[in-house]
Amino acid sequence: MVVSQLSGGRVKIDLGNNLHIARAEFWDTGIYSCYDGTSLVATVRLKITRESVIAKLHVFTSYFNVAVLGGVIVLVTFSVIRGSHP
Repeated sequence: MVVSQLSGGRVKIDLGNNLHIARAEFWDTGIYSCYDGTSLVATVRLKITRESVIAKLHVFTSYFNVAVLGGVIVLVTFSVIRGSHP
């Protein structure tokens, strides 16, 4: 239950103790271990090899937002400079 809450429902462990990762991303790469109390039961290494379309869109959107913000700052700066000289 904690795993599901921490991941916003993206990572779940079902009643059969199977790990499910919806929309796996690069940052999910790692070693996953299963414990029964304090005893190690199993370990698996997960490697994500291809970036998802959603991750690419997120990066594009971030760059676009930075570019727009930079443009607005430049326009406001020019506007202030132009307005301060009669």
